[in-house]
Amino acid sequence: MRNEDERLRAAVDAVVPGDRDPSASAVGVADFLLSEAVRSYGWGERVKAVRSSRTAAAPPVLDQPQQELFQQLRAWRSAVAKEQGVPAYVVFNDATLAAIAQARPSSLGELRGISGVGDAKLERYGEAVRQVVADA
Repeated sequence: MRNEDERLRAAVDAVVPGDRDPSASAVGVADFLLSEAVRSYGWGERVKAVRSSRTAAAPPVLDQPQQELFQQLRAWRSAVAKEQGVPAYVVFNDATLAAIAQARPSSLGELRGISGVGDAKLERYGEAVRQVVADA
């Protein structure tokens, strides 16, 4: 414990020399201590794993009928977004539309089971989406 305390004091002294106000470099000290903790406790691999798990998943591969439905859903989304004056992704993002095209839900309950379709979007857009799917 004593060696660790000495090491941390030396680290703080290196970042904040004695003749300077420590509060001026508080961010530098915090960054250093955090990086030391990551190194000394072996958290580096865990941090990398968490960061890599946050990357976007590859879009699903759609067969021809699914791709056609996906394009119809995108056209519907574009029209709705334009009418509401919002970006298209606010209505549904592409991943959600692709999941809808794959699942081809025939009921609102099935549609609600798709990631990206919450209660609010189900109420607002559910029947229209179900109709696009039924007409495809």
